[in-house]
Amino acid sequence: MEEKLHWFKQFIFFVFERFEKDRCRSVAAELTVTSLLSLIPFLTVVLALLSLFPQIQAMEADVQQFIFQNLLPESGDNVRNFINKAVTNTQGLTTIGAVFLLVTSMMLMRTIDQSFNRIWQVRKKNSPVRVFLVYWAVLTMGPLLLALSLGLSSYFASLPLVSDVVKKQVGFLSFLVPLLMAFIAFTVMFLAVPNRPVKIRHAAIAGIITATAFEILKWGFGLFVKQFSTYQLIYGALASVPLFLIWMQTSWMILLIGAEICHALGVFQPEDRKEASHHFILAARILKLLVNAQANRQVVTMKTIQNEISHVQMDNLMDVVEKLEKAKLIMELDAGGYSLAGDSQSYQLAEIFKAGIQELPGEAALESLKKIDPELSERIAEGREVLLKKLSDPLVAESNQG
Repeated sequence: MEEKLHWFKQFIFFVFERFEKDRCRSVAAELTVTSLLSLIPFLTVVLALLSLFPQIQAMEADVQQFIFQNLLPESGDNVRNFINKAVTNTQGLTTIGAVFLLVTSMMLMRTIDQSFNRIWQVRKKNSPVRVFLVYWAVLTMGPLLLALSLGLSSYFASLPLVSDVVKKQVGFLSFLVPLLMAFIAFTVMFLAVPNRPVKIRHAAIAGIITATAFEILKWGFGLFVKQFSTYQLIYGALASVPLFLIWMQTSWMILLIGAEICHALGVFQPEDRKEASHHFILAARILKLLVNAQANRQVVTMKTIQNEISHVQMDNLMDVVEKLEKAKLIMELDAGGYSLAGDSQSYQLAEIFKAGIQELPGEAALESLKKIDPELSERIAEGREVLLKKLSDPLVAESNQG
């Protein structure tokens, strides 16, 4: 129990340390500004897409109400009325105006995409075509799935056998349904947005934590608005505006913390296991694996790397692989898998330094490696000793002093 509590403390510290290093507060502010520009175009595109399907057009009001309840809880009728009016005014736009709305609505998804890939430390960019297709799928499928899920919920709630239960548990269901929808949305987002494989288990854990925090935030925000009238006294009719901005900023911070949790589940290593994840050692082991594979004319897949280098989180391996690939030491094959980018005879430990992995492993890391690969551990230790000895020379030669 004490060991698990110690792990949990280290994990929480790691998450919030990464939250600060990734400048998530600034990113949340950027997303808030982007939301102000993109919210009306986004809602316009959503409602326009729903109007194309007569079968679910009747659910348009329910979808709109659901969005307002989750995006603008207790923010005041002024903001909702303004957004409703703005959305109505955009219905008579020309083709050029419609394209502009579509592009503007994608700005929000682009900002989310960039912030997630920054958190996952992704260096390889998606092709513009793939990015557009993913964004378009979110814009089209998201509203349709939301409408269908709301329609199914209403249908089942109207069944005689279910309706009696719903009437008795209406308070619980009013909390459970939004929580479930938020859980699905966050889980899918954590799986689909980062340009890196994410385990479903990690996405689901982060999804339920984020959804729960989001629902608690909604409850707390509603309580705050009802109990404190200071904003109303100071801002009068405009009181909804600062409240809306506070809500959006806090909501984005919750989402980014959820993304950090999802990422941390894939990379976090406790203090007693960090030696196995040292990037210099990982790079050396990966290169040695590929050198042996080239000698046997084999292709090494990511699964093989995982199996050979066990007890290391997937994201740590991917991070090192991407650095080696960027330095053109290895390459990803079209048929899948990885191979050396050159002749195996030309590869040296110095190549790892040139790849930007320049932190030398300490004694503890080398001792840990010695249990797995004594020969490689000895070579790295010898190179480390020579380098440290050379770096111990004076910065200025004695003949030049004075």
